[in-house]
Amino acid sequence: METIVRSARKEDASSLYAISCRAHLHTYYTALIPREYLTTFHDRYRPSTHKRQRFISSINRKLNSLGWTIRVAEIKGVVVGYIIAHKLDRSEIQLKSLFVDPLEHKKGVGSILLSELLDQIQPGTAIELTVVNDNVVAKALYVKYGFYEVRPCEKNFFGARQVIMRREA
Repeated sequence: METIVRSARKEDASSLYAISCRAHLHTYYTALIPREYLTTFHDRYRPSTHKRQRFISSINRKLNSLGWTIRVAEIKGVVVGYIIAHKLDRSEIQLKSLFVDPLEHKKGVGSILLSELLDQIQPGTAIELTVVNDNVVAKALYVKYGFYEVRPCEKNFFGARQVIMRREA
C-alpha cells in the first residue's frame, strides 16, 4: 500500500482528533503514565464533542497561521497519521506532534511523515521536540533521523518525565 503525504486541509481535522485519541488510549502510551495520573490522562484523551470541537478549532487556526506546517499521511484515501511543526524563527522549528493511527503502526508511516518534514527544512535550521523519556519507540525513531537528547524538560506529561531532543539541519 502506498502512503501519500500531503498538506492537511480543514476537513482532515476530525480525523486528526480521532487519531490523537486512539494513539494515546489504545497503544503502549498508557504504560508510560504513572498510575496516579492515569484517570486524568484517560479523561483528557477520551473523545467528546466538546474536546473534538476545541481540537478542530486549534487545527483550523494553525492551518490559517504563518509558521505552522501540518502534513497528513493517507493510505487508500484515508488519513492514517499526521505531523505538526511550528517555525519559531529563521533557524528554529518545534515538532509539536507526530501521531499514527495504532492500526497502522509498524508500517513506516511515522518515518515517512518525519522524513518528509525534515526534507523541507532549510540548512542551518534546528528542530526540537519534546518526548516522554520512557517512550523508547518514539525516541528510537527520532535517533534514527539524527535527533539527540539535549536536556530534561521541566514540564512532565501526566507525571511522566520528558526530554528535549534536537536535530541540526
